[in-house]
Amino acid sequence: MRRFLLEICRCIRHRRIRADADLSISWPQGNQFPWTKYDTIIQYTDNEELAFMRRRLRSILTAFRSHSKGSMQRFADKMEHSRMVKDARGQALLDALLADGILSLVKDSTFYVLNAEKMGETLGVNYQALQKQQYTAQSDAYVLAVAAGA
Repeated sequence: MRRFLLEICRCIRHRRIRADADLSISWPQGNQFPWTKYDTIIQYTDNEELAFMRRRLRSILTAFRSHSKGSMQRFADKMEHSRMVKDARGQALLDALLADGILSLVKDSTFYVLNAEKMGETLGVNYQALQKQQYTAQSDAYVLAVAAGA
C-alpha cells in the first residue's frame, strides 16, 4: 500500500492535472498529508431504500453520453434493461424522470435524451455532482417520493 501511495505522489508531482478536472479521493486517513486538499466525504445513509434509489438515480443519469449533435443520449434498450433499473422501483424512477421531463424519448423511442437544465431544477444536482455521489435534500426527497409510489 505504501509503495502504491508513493507512486501516486510521484505521478501527481510530475503530471499536470487538467484545469477543468477535479481530483478527489475517499479512503480511510485520506484527510492526511499529502491528500488533505483532495479528500472528499461521500454521503452514506443507513436508509436502505434511499441508498438503493440513489444508486438507481446515479446509474440512470450518469449513463448518458454526449453525441455529435451536442445532446446527452442513450439507447432506450440499455436504459430499460434489468441491469439498469433492477426492479419495479428502478422502473418507477425511470418513468418518473420521463414524466417530469428530465428524460425524453426521441427517434421513434430509440433514444432517451437527458435535459440537464430540467435535472438541475427538479433534483437540485448536476451531472458532475451525481458522478461524485453528492446528493441534495431535494434529490433525496424526489427519489423517496418515487419509491413510495412504486
